[in-house]
Amino acid sequence: MRFCDRTFCRLQLLLIVVFSAATSVHGLRNVRPDGPCDPGELVFVGFCNLCMCNSQGMPNQLCARSWCPVQTTLPPRNSILYSIPNKPFT
Repeated sequence: MRFCDRTFCRLQLLLIVVFSAATSVHGLRNVRPDGPCDPGELVFVGFCNLCMCNSQGMPNQLCARSWCPVQTTLPPRNSILYSIPNKPFT
């Protein structure tokens, strides 16, 4: 007598693996720059910077990576080209 057929057993095993992975992995959460967070926890600060919390329960000043684009504007091309002084260095 067969307990389960091959397809059903594979599906059951897949569901068990997915459920146990989903319940054991803690998601990264977003916190304010002043915390609070658990020491050693990886958190997002402002949804952009991945930071590790220090022993005081606040995100470190230097973070691992930023996923947000930097919003800087470059000066006009003419101001860059003509900003070099005409006099040689003395």
